[in-house]
Amino acid sequence: MLILTETSLFCGDWEISLETVSEAVLLSLTGGYVLKISTVAGDHYQFGLNKNLAWETQAILPLTKQQGSIAYSTQSLILRAIVLMGVFWYLYQGILASNLAKILLALIASVLIGIPLLLRIFQKLQQNR
Repeated sequence: MLILTETSLFCGDWEISLETVSEAVLLSLTGGYVLKISTVAGDHYQFGLNKNLAWETQAILPLTKQQGSIAYSTQSLILRAIVLMGVFWYLYQGILASNLAKILLALIASVLIGIPLLLRIFQKLQQNR
């Protein structure tokens, strides 16, 4: 848990005096924030935060706000493709056995895995151009 007071940031045993903060960046992601803190001593901290508008509207810590996105490595995309092939195999087995529950489960899983995977691959291809 990260606590912001008038003078410091507290996280567990850490205390970061606001006087020592040289830069604070609030990176907004789909599911939350990453707060990046740099100090005059050259220390760097990153805190994962839940989405809470209070971080964007607070006036104690001067923040640079940025929009971010999560990138996926090529290995991660390959692993997701392998999982999707397993789901397609499960779908094939469900069709062979005429098992409606297997078919529906595989179709739902293939949509939940396949669509984001295709979008990430498309984004990766656009970045490489």
